[in-house]
Amino acid sequence: MKTTEIIALISRIRERANKFIKQELAREELTGVRCAHGVVLGYLSSQDRPVPISKVVANTRRAKSTITGTINTLARHGYVSKVPCNDDHRVIYVSLTKKARSMGDKFGAISSRLVEKVYDDMPESEREILIALLEKIDSNLIE
Repeated sequence: MKTTEIIALISRIRERANKFIKQELAREELTGVRCAHGVVLGYLSSQDRPVPISKVVANTRRAKSTITGTINTLARHGYVSKVPCNDDHRVIYVSLTKKARSMGDKFGAISSRLVEKVYDDMPESEREILIALLEKIDSNLIE
């Protein structure tokens, strides 16, 4: 493969990973969740109290409109609760519901299986190099 085809390769990897996740979500009978929701679910699962949407945006490094849409979808399906701030009604706090927390093991298992499939028998040293190079590419594209 030519080195100029890197974006095509990254795109193909993403498509394959998304296909794997969709299959696993269906197998685990997790409805209303899409591949793109994983970053929000993962972040919120690491929080022990409700957080403002702005904190979710900052920590996931996604566009506010994307995170807002994701949170609204997850709320409709009962995975996220939204509560307005008492002091400033422009601020909305979000957290995982009991339903989402009870399914955390399934979400975690899917994530683990994906990581295992991605790396397969790649040595840890190569994994670290790969991540460092991808982070460099990511930083090169920051505007």
